[in-house]
Amino acid sequence: MAKFSQEANLILQSACASVLMFELNRDNRLLESDFFNDLEFLTPEVKDIIVNQIGIGNQGTFLMVIYALLVVPKELLQNQYASEFNGIDAYIAKIVKTSQTNYKSDVPTIRYINHMRNAIAHAKIKILEEPERSVIFSDDSPRNEHCEFELPQSELIPLMNKLLKIHGKYIKTLPR
Repeated sequence: MAKFSQEANLILQSACASVLMFELNRDNRLLESDFFNDLEFLTPEVKDIIVNQIGIGNQGTFLMVIYALLVVPKELLQNQYASEFNGIDAYIAKIVKTSQTNYKSDVPTIRYINHMRNAIAHAKIKILEEPERSVIFSDDSPRNEHCEFELPQSELIPLMNKLLKIHGKYIKTLPR
């Protein structure tokens, strides 16, 4: 087994944990399995809430996965795969419901990925259920700059898949 650098190890582990969450969510029969039923939780109420109320693919899962895919690798991947991240910015520009910014760095185009990463890192997101399911990301700078944009919740999984593809591309370069 290859020895990875600290940076590679962080990216690899966060990507693997994210993929695991995706796979667990994709087949929710896990919650009905004997394996899950036999698991003893330190807080049994949490197990009951997972089974009867929130499932695996929920807002908390989204936050953990998007944090792992955007905040953990930050410049480690964003510099190496700049064109791929620029492609994700262009994708977000097409799906964004509303946006406003006064960041000087957002001229001529908003840097959605950077603002999304900052919003998630600082817990500045709002998950709206009504009137339409969406997520609002807010990013504020010490220079009194502000960016806020809203994405439909239905676009979050495709967005995370795009981020996972970048991680996968990086992982393929690692020695085995």
